[in-house]
Amino acid sequence: MHAAHGVAGAISALYRVDSALLESDAKTLIRELRKVLDRLTARFETKEGATNG
Repeated sequence: MHAAHGVAGAISALYRVDSALLESDAKTLIRELRKVLDRLTARFETKEGATNG
């Protein structure tokens, strides 16, 4: 739960600075966020599949 609060805080910080990001910075951030989301999705889809089968 502590990690989730940290992530929520980081997202709030992003909202505060999003208008100041350069296009290249934004693209890099998007690419990195997609990597993290892909890893989380794969991890939890695997767990759900294991518990349902």
